[in-house]
Amino acid sequence: MTFLIRNLPCLVAMTVVLGFFGNPCQAASGTASKTLTGVIVEVTSGDSILLRTEDNREIPLNLWGIDSPEINNKTGQRARKYTARLVEGEIVTANVKARTSDGRLLCRVFFDGNRDLAEELLKEGYAVWVLKLAPDEVSYEAAQTIAQDKRRGLWKQWLPKTGL
Repeated sequence: MTFLIRNLPCLVAMTVVLGFFGNPCQAASGTASKTLTGVIVEVTSGDSILLRTEDNREIPLNLWGIDSPEINNKTGQRARKYTARLVEGEIVTANVKARTSDGRLLCRVFFDGNRDLAEELLKEGYAVWVLKLAPDEVSYEAAQTIAQDKRRGLWKQWLPKTGL
C-alpha cells in the first residue's frame, strides 16, 4: 500500500499515457507499406524526429508503438538527447505503419544497419511500449523488460526497489 501511495503520481501518469492511445490512429491509407529514406535533421523529443528525404522534403515522424516522456521533464530531456545521439545526422529508413487522426506518420525507424530506434529507447527506459498500438511488436516487450529489470530511465522511479 505504501508503494501505491508513494508512487501514485507515476501510476496516474502511466495510466494517462496508456489511456491516451485508446484509438489514436488509423491505417495510413496509401502509406501503409510506404518506406521513406533520408537523414534525421532534428530530434524534437524522444519519439519525434524530422526526416529530410533525398528530394529535400522535411517530414515529421513519430515512432511506432512507443511513447516517450515529454521534454518538459528530466527523463524526457534525456530521451531526446539519447535519440539525437543515436540518429541525428544519420541516414535512416522509416517504414510507415499508420497515420494519426491529425496526419502525423507513425513509423518504425531503422538506423545503423537494422537497429530499431524505438527498441533502443525501450531498452534504455526512455519510452514505454504501447500495447494497444503495437500488440505484435514482441521485441518491444522484451526491450522494455530489460529496462525494467535494470531499473533504467523512467523505470528507476516507477518501480519499487527490491530487497529493502
